[in-house]
Amino acid sequence: MTEAVDFAAVLVNADDRAAWRVCGELARAARCPVAVVTTFLARDRRYRNRAFKAGVAAYVCRPCTTGRLRALLARLSSGETGIELTDGAAYSS
Repeated sequence: MTEAVDFAAVLVNADDRAAWRVCGELARAARCPVAVVTTFLARDRRYRNRAFKAGVAAYVCRPCTTGRLRALLARLSSGETGIELTDGAAYSS
């Protein structure tokens, strides 16, 4: 017998290009919000736009402090989407 597990959120570590496809697949399949955590940050916002087009609820750039992750989970649990947390992150391209 298989047990079902309900998650409050799924955090995807997307530090390579293949992970972006996984983000979209998870966002379509998950019954909970999906957040992408990445080092990809561009001034033209192409990575952020890609994440939201894929259906993720949040786009988070490192550094991922405990406070930032707590705030993210609180916002996700309230039903908020379109969350962008990029303060203090360095542009990667």
